[in-house]
Amino acid sequence: MSMIRSIKTVNVSLKSFPCIRHARLSTTSNASPDLKGIEHRWAKMKEGDQLDVLDYLNERLAQPWQDLTRDEQRALYYIYFGEWGPRSPKPQRTFAALVLGGLFAGLTSVALGVGLTNYAVDIEKDEKLKELETKLVQLQEKELALEQRQNRGWWFWK
Repeated sequence: MSMIRSIKTVNVSLKSFPCIRHARLSTTSNASPDLKGIEHRWAKMKEGDQLDVLDYLNERLAQPWQDLTRDEQRALYYIYFGEWGPRSPKPQRTFAALVLGGLFAGLTSVALGVGLTNYAVDIEKDEKLKELETKLVQLQEKELALEQRQNRGWWFWK
């Protein structure tokens, strides 16, 4: 009795997959879909084809695992545990993520451009200030020299 309680049937609904948003209305196909190389084709398959494969595999799950073919077992394992959708190594970027990334890149570029422009203007103003400062210092030195000449006695004018 405890053995029977420990065995649970796996009944996975189609809504548990994030990539599938619509439930199928009817399944009239009895033909088994091609399951060879499903790992390579699954992400590129149309949603309807994915639903067909899932419907077929869910029907086959009613039977014991040992009765499934090797391709069916591999397909089931890949669909439930494989690297696709949220488990993919390189996640697929959504439109919102692309727009947000573009806005961030644009704002960063504008900020960088404004910063570089301000830096160039600051350097130019600094050079002008240094020129004015040297002219002012030269003027003050001339005035000081004139004052010192005027304060000298008659004996320096020989």
